Amino acid sequence: SKKLEEIDVLSLTIQQRDEILNSGLTDREASVRQACTDMIFENWIQKANGNLIQFLAGLDVISNTKVAEIALKHFFRKLPNMLNDNFNDQFLRSMTAEMAFILRVYCEHQVSENKDDRQIVQDLLPELSTMNQYARDKYNSIITCDDEVIKAELGFVLNELLRVSALLDFSDEVGRRALFETVQEIMSNLETSESVYQTCIKIFIEHCSSTQEFLEIMTEFIGSFRDVYDCSNADNGEISDDIKIMANLRALDIISNVFSIPDISFAKYPILVAYLDEIVIQSVNSQFAAVQASGLKCLGLCCTIEKVYLLWAF
Repeated sequence: SKKLEEIDVLSLTIQQRDEILNSGLTDREASVRQACTDMIFENWIQKANGNLIQFLAGLDVISNTKVAEIALKHFFRKLPNMLNDNFNDQFLRSMTAEMAFILRVYCEHQVSENKDDRQIVQDLLPELSTMNQYARDKYNSIITCDDEVIKAELGFVLNELLRVSALLDFSDEVGRRALFETVQEIMSNLETSESVYQTCIKIFIEHCSSTQEFLEIMTEFIGSFRDVYDCSNADNGEISDDIKIMANLRALDIISNVFSIPDISFAKYPILVAYLDEIVIQSVNSQFAAVQASGLKCLGLCCTIEKVYLLWAF
């Protein structure tokens, strides 16, 4: 039988490559992890003509993000500063899924390796206003795209861009306001992918000036989503059950994130009582299974916040 390093990577399927990397790079034995890392450098990347983007294309980063990220982090540990001058305007405007993935993993790796110091990302990338424009351009491309495969790749790139933007300096008020406007527009679109939607919420959680500001913004979204799923067919017969379900789930996603904020309390933020009474309990009693399940998740989170209130409510 052939040794692993003797196997031609090009003869393997994407699934086989993922399985090899996942088992090798996550093994408990350091010697196994090192052997797998050596195989990547001495064989796989060489087969990709030394091109990191081509190497990642052979792993399908959109569908197999976890394995590709592990492999890339091992790569950056071996060559920690190889991309410091690569993220220019041409790179950021023409990003493929692989390029966006490299950008995000490299930036997060640099922050992690430098004790959460984000200044290094500030030095690598343009200011927040410029990064916002890249994200907005990508979002505009998504909403005008009719090809689902291309749209999925654009959505992946947008998500990576937003995650990188979240690492930048939000004391830049102009940039902060611009990105918030873009993120709000993205969140208001029910066709936005779940991953992008969750990233948008996390940006608000991390970068709103206070919990109160965050709740005010989220309450507006919840209200707009409720207007969609609470309207009767008599009000608007064009809204399908699928759209109503999606709007309800998006509102519950927000509430789930709110209830997960450390030290959140009903006493300090009375709007949480309205979330529970008017959204969560109503959703638990929904005729749609997906809405019920999401409502029960929110109710469970609520139990960890205010047990006394729940005993009173039921």
